[in-house]
Amino acid sequence: MSTMPTKTALNANFAVVALLRNGSNLSKLSSHLDLSVETVDWTESEFIIPALQGVEVVISCLSTAMMGHQDQWINAAETAGVSRFVPAEFGMDSQNPHCARLPIIYGSKPLRTGYFSTRGFRWVSLSTQLVNNSFKPTDYENLDPSKGDISSIRFTCPHSNYDPHSCIIDSGGSSFSIGSSDSSVGVGFPDLNCDGQYSPLCADVHIPSCCNPDVGLEDCLNSMAFPEYSDSGKQNFPKGWFHLPHMFYEMYWDTPAFLDLWAPGTGNQPFVLSNGDVTGFSSHNFFADSNEEILQDSIDTCDAQHASMETCSSVTLNEAQCTIPSEVDEEIGGVLDQLPSDNLLQGWSYGVNQTSTTTYSHKRDRALPDKRDKAFHRHIHS
Repeated sequence: MSTMPTKTALNANFAVVALLRNGSNLSKLSSHLDLSVETVDWTESEFIIPALQGVEVVISCLSTAMMGHQDQWINAAETAGVSRFVPAEFGMDSQNPHCARLPIIYGSKPLRTGYFSTRGFRWVSLSTQLVNNSFKPTDYENLDPSKGDISSIRFTCPHSNYDPHSCIIDSGGSSFSIGSSDSSVGVGFPDLNCDGQYSPLCADVHIPSCCNPDVGLEDCLNSMAFPEYSDSGKQNFPKGWFHLPHMFYEMYWDTPAFLDLWAPGTGNQPFVLSNGDVTGFSSHNFFADSNEEILQDSIDTCDAQHASMETCSSVTLNEAQCTIPSEVDEEIGGVLDQLPSDNLLQGWSYGVNQTSTTTYSHKRDRALPDKRDKAFHRHIHS
């Protein structure tokens, strides 16, 4: 519970249900016609579900000390039919000696994804729209299709000094990432070292919540969409579609580890997506989950928190030794002379010929940068 989001929502004429625990900020809340206050037991989802009935959006304001209870809130929100869940910031207590383990927690995502990809499951994929350089600095994030092209991914770059901003506000995107009024946020890769405490370069990703049952989940580019918003803030889905929880997650890369390989603030940056895009404008993501029954059972019964998903009883180890060789024999790890699939570096100083929202065309005889450039452009596409 936090008073600031509550007051902001009330000032915007939303009806608010404040869920409190004993000893919380109840005394700091003034009475309001659109505010109801309930005290709940946060330790189990079953105690939270009744309080979330009829609620459309949950804003989690859990402190670092209570972060372990957020899974219960997510499970309860899904069961109660909540449309959108905004998680608490994944901050860390600077006085906690275990903070040094943060990169291990963040680094577990590719390990978990890789683990599931070997299971032989039938996958369900939900895709965001692509981010490209058509977005203006004033609309760097737009989740409402009625207000223009969707911009559902942005980069945050916390650092010790915001003069200059992480991204240039009036850059236009032709030669630099596009900034916003938030000095740490923009579209595209910044050229500064993201050295905020426990906060390296991060991609903020929203997943659409409208699902078209007539298309089928196999057609992941057309089965999902973002809802339109009415003047009252209600979310409108196309007729015949149904809604899923609005998921938001953060993806961190250990960019400070490469600080000795480049000079921040000089108009260049060393990171590149695996398709060759050095701008970050083509960022996209596929949310891929395991077998539907196993996934649902894990959501209902497993509270793994940071222990990783293979500790859930529904997920069992496949001990088969069958190995299927890759149909494409190429290097995909370590320091590469070229990107996988021979993708050339594209964008900004390397030149861009954008033929669609999903493909960068290129000439095969374009010269690659020198060996040092190739050594520190890293494959960071997830």
